[in-house]
Amino acid sequence: MDKKTSNYLDIVRVIASFAVLFQHLSMYNNNVFAFFSNYGHPAVMGFFILSGYVIAFVADQRERTLGIYLKHRFARLYSVMVVAWLLTILLDVTGSSINSQSYEGLIPTDNTLVRILTHVLFLQQSWFVSIQFFSNQPLWSLAYEFWYYILFGLLFLYKGKYKVYLIVATALIMGPVILIYGIIWFAGAYLYQFHKKEISINPTLASSIFLLSIPVIFSYPYWNHLLLPERLPSLGTLSLRTYLDDIIFAVFILINLYCFKFTNFSFSSITPVIRFFSGIAFSLYVFHFPLMLFFKAIFERYFNFSNEVSFFIMSILIVITVYLLSFISEKQKRPYFQFFNYLEGLIKKRV
Repeated sequence: MDKKTSNYLDIVRVIASFAVLFQHLSMYNNNVFAFFSNYGHPAVMGFFILSGYVIAFVADQRERTLGIYLKHRFARLYSVMVVAWLLTILLDVTGSSINSQSYEGLIPTDNTLVRILTHVLFLQQSWFVSIQFFSNQPLWSLAYEFWYYILFGLLFLYKGKYKVYLIVATALIMGPVILIYGIIWFAGAYLYQFHKKEISINPTLASSIFLLSIPVIFSYPYWNHLLLPERLPSLGTLSLRTYLDDIIFAVFILINLYCFKFTNFSFSSITPVIRFFSGIAFSLYVFHFPLMLFFKAIFERYFNFSNEVSFFIMSILIVITVYLLSFISEKQKRPYFQFFNYLEGLIKKRV
């Protein structure tokens, strides 16, 4: 992947991660900056597109066998998720003991073992269930990511005779909700193929569309209600209106990313800053919610900050804490890769 495109993908990743963080910080500080409140969910659609794009790239350039690919994907996920699960439990227990009112209604306490097992196996969103891992609400999307990794590997890297059976089995485990949202994730993967094949447009036209797409994307949550009727049917946890809304937003993101490659724009001057925040973006997404509730419990118990001050102090504390935690999570993928490599060896000996 060329440096220009890689850098812009990092910029989008950083913006998306902070959009989720700021939405939650605003919501749990009495909507102090209410304009952030509509950006969290669309940002996840951006993550799906970026993920599909990057996975298509690494499978094409580096991880060309299913075994290598899966070991890298599992190492990437579990190196962060193991820390996220342990951190969530630790902070929930500690924070609720400091100020239980801050956690009221936010920590489901029933079926503890089921909650843990479904998240460890990434089954928390299969079919029409939605199982939250204690206070950590944003972890729902990791189930989508996990199964898209599996499905992509089976579709494009697996060459065995059981290919069709394994794809069908994976689809059945995923269920219709995850499967239908796969359109957005796989659109990101196909965008990589468009870029690779240099299916280009005129640079002037690309620049114009790229610049126009930016205000469209950032204003979309405020006029999307004009495109679709308010009442559309739902199927279990799947809202047809939300889904169509997500599809439309994803199209604008795809247009923006596609056109950028053929523009003359470059953000090389801010590359070091972007690379820093991009390097902790995944950790920021999965760690920020329990950290936010923990700091909120402390602030409400011992301090009397205004909502605005709480927002800014918590933003700084969360970013610093996530950066420190990244040394035991995102920066520790190698031991996990070696572990999955060991498991692969054991399986091959037994088969």
